[in-house]
Amino acid sequence: MEVSQMLTQAMYSNDYVLKQLPHCTSDILERCKAKGLNSVWDLMDLEDDERNEVLQMEPAKLADVARFCNSYPAVEVNFKCERSEVSIGERVTVNIVVERENDEDGLAPAVVAPLYPDAAKRKDEAWWVVLGDKESNELLAIKRVTVNTTQKFALDFTPTKAGRHEYKLYAICDSYVGVDQEFDIPVKVEEGSRQRKRRHEGEEDN
Repeated sequence: MEVSQMLTQAMYSNDYVLKQLPHCTSDILERCKAKGLNSVWDLMDLEDDERNEVLQMEPAKLADVARFCNSYPAVEVNFKCERSEVSIGERVTVNIVVERENDEDGLAPAVVAPLYPDAAKRKDEAWWVVLGDKESNELLAIKRVTVNTTQKFALDFTPTKAGRHEYKLYAICDSYVGVDQEFDIPVKVEEGSRQRKRRHEGEEDN
């Protein structure tokens, strides 16, 4: 997934995130760092005069940067785990809603990536939504989706180990660096069937 981002934006995943700006130079990056800019959002929050001072670009190049910033995905992820307590072998369903705030007439804008190998061809943005167990390094569920305005779907998994777990939900973009999101999903997993346990407790009460 990181390789997809790196190939699209022609940079390493651990490079300074603003390196993906169009027409970016080492001097621009140094000014961004000196300004304390740690994300594309930080750059967008600057006043026009401050931003122009940092970028120091001619109007045509500034227009390309503006197009990149306007296309940079503003995505909100909401989710709900249907069950927070289950037994080993019982299915857990996570309902997920991904919303893109800066769509263009109901569609996600084309990816802005001037150094992409086939830059003349439109590239559409997609997201991987992943459920995993970080403790065991186990992939539980994965789905690749296109988010234009709102995308609703569910991921299922079946716990195989008892205990209290902090499963991870990741939303990972295939085209931009710096927009990935991570969430915790706490689930208590018990050994055996909770239904058998409740029946056994009822028999003892009788």
